[in-house]
Amino acid sequence: MKKFSDIEVWKEVESFIDEPRMKNVFSAASRADLLITEHYDEIRIWNIKDLPNIKFVSALKLPSTYCNIKLAGDTLYLYKRDYKGSVAIVDLSNIEKPVLTNTYKVNDLSNGTYSDGLIYLTAGNEVLSLDKEGHSNAIISIDEQANFNDYPSDIAKVKQTLFVASRHAGLYIYSSSDDLNWNLESTHKKGYTPTSINWEKEGEKMLLIGNSEVIRYDVSNCKKPKRHKACKLGKTELCDHFAQRENEIMVVGNTGAKDKFSLGVVAMHETEIKLVNQPKLEYKPRVKFGDITEYIAIKDDYLLILGRESGCFLFKEQA
Repeated sequence: MKKFSDIEVWKEVESFIDEPRMKNVFSAASRADLLITEHYDEIRIWNIKDLPNIKFVSALKLPSTYCNIKLAGDTLYLYKRDYKGSVAIVDLSNIEKPVLTNTYKVNDLSNGTYSDGLIYLTAGNEVLSLDKEGHSNAIISIDEQANFNDYPSDIAKVKQTLFVASRHAGLYIYSSSDDLNWNLESTHKKGYTPTSINWEKEGEKMLLIGNSEVIRYDVSNCKKPKRHKACKLGKTELCDHFAQRENEIMVVGNTGAKDKFSLGVVAMHETEIKLVNQPKLEYKPRVKFGDITEYIAIKDDYLLILGRESGCFLFKEQA
């Protein structure tokens, strides 16, 4: 496979998608040959093993429309982020018959993560832990000036460390020895922080993606996190997700008045990250003002981008 930085053009190719069609996508997740998309009050599961063929596997009706999904093993977590937020948990151990196992109401929910049998949530100016029976416990109270209540924010847990990123409050890092008493290790704020937490190396090198930036933090020392110089992609509003080959990641977003898709390739070196390529996308928009980007995935030499209104756009790298 070519490095992303060596590919100058991705050209749209026809995809063959089973019914129901993949439109009105609000969020997505993938693993291996599976793609999970979230629509109005429903998730749909697809097999993408034999691209450009996309095979419909199953669907599951939901009690609400959710705006963010996260996948951990065979469990899918869906979050509805608002002042009357909710969490839904779906068992995917049988992808042909997914099962909704639990739903929870969480006021002022922003986002969540799953670790060791508990869901950790940012809600208002608190971090909550939620068990499978629905019992919640406020484990961290945050200074109201931090503005975690001002969406969006994201949260991640690695061993006994919690990371919270908020657009207005910046990065907060907490640690605990017993999951009960959490101590603030450090905070860092510079401008409007991208809020999607991703990992280059879990627990050590964090990638924050959003706005028009990719930012890397070295968090191997939680008391003194180091922020590397940001990669900026002009006036591109980036999607939360990325695709990776070797030491390069590819991010996608929307740019211009018509919200056209735009790609950026970021190379990750030991002490810095750099924007090294902005490949061209040759495709035909399907709606007048384009599609808000919801997801990006790479499989073999295919690039899959999900637009909110039109669904799947499939591209192939050009020689």
